[in-house]
Amino acid sequence: MKRFLFLLLSVFLFVSVEGQILRYPFYKAPVGGAAAFCAEYQLVYDAMTTKPGTDTAWIQNDMVYSLDSAGYWDGFTDLLYVFATRAQQGANLNWVDVTSFTLTDPGSTAPPFIKYQGYDPQNADYLATGYIPNTHKINIALNSVTLGAWCLDEFGTGASDRPIGAYDGSYYLNYYPWNPTPELSANLHSAAASVFGNPGTAIGLSMVTRRGANEVEGYLNGAHVGDDTDVSGGMPTVALWVLANNNNGVIGSACDARIAIIIVCKAVTDTDATNIYTILHRYMTRIGL
Repeated sequence: MKRFLFLLLSVFLFVSVEGQILRYPFYKAPVGGAAAFCAEYQLVYDAMTTKPGTDTAWIQNDMVYSLDSAGYWDGFTDLLYVFATRAQQGANLNWVDVTSFTLTDPGSTAPPFIKYQGYDPQNADYLATGYIPNTHKINIALNSVTLGAWCLDEFGTGASDRPIGAYDGSYYLNYYPWNPTPELSANLHSAAASVFGNPGTAIGLSMVTRRGANEVEGYLNGAHVGDDTDVSGGMPTVALWVLANNNNGVIGSACDARIAIIIVCKAVTDTDATNIYTILHRYMTRIGL
């Protein structure tokens, strides 16, 4: 009987504590009674006034740890907004540096926020990053920049929606996951639009990247969609907005699809595009999207 009770207790302890390893391969066994997030996610978690649930926090920790371990954090990404989280305040944080470029609502458009999904701008709303590409660039450069957004919906017929963008009257930094043609297209530090072809859908993670003065590529869900050779000219001198384009201080091309994640980073390779998608897709799947 004692052996049976000991075995039962051992099984209980395994599934309740160390058993987390089976549920989450990124789980760290408690040391001194407390588990430890990776340092990068700990900063995000501490900055959240409304914390996610325990399971979700570990899922978010895995995403951040995976991005950092693969080299997509420090020295790579300037902006990362994870709208698919519990509370709007946490969604507005720049996860790669919670002390800078927190989103604000200067136009008081108050885009609807849906818990663990993201923002639904409904063709009318935007938020400001305060990040001016020409002034605040950290890892991006004239000929090294990537924009990405995880869209949860298709765009409307004839839509010209931009999940992120800036235009100062001369140069653009923005893109269309699904332009009216329909095509994936972008203006990456250029006046001319780069067109990558029809990706078949806008749902998922679309990414556009400039890898050189005349080398521009487009991706959807980690797969290469097309390339173009539009020449770079300059970096915008107005701040990036999300959910719409900052058309030199006027809202333009606001989205009509829910946006779950926004990323701005330096140029990506085909392998990078696949790796980033895989990490973000794992997060989105684990939270039920």
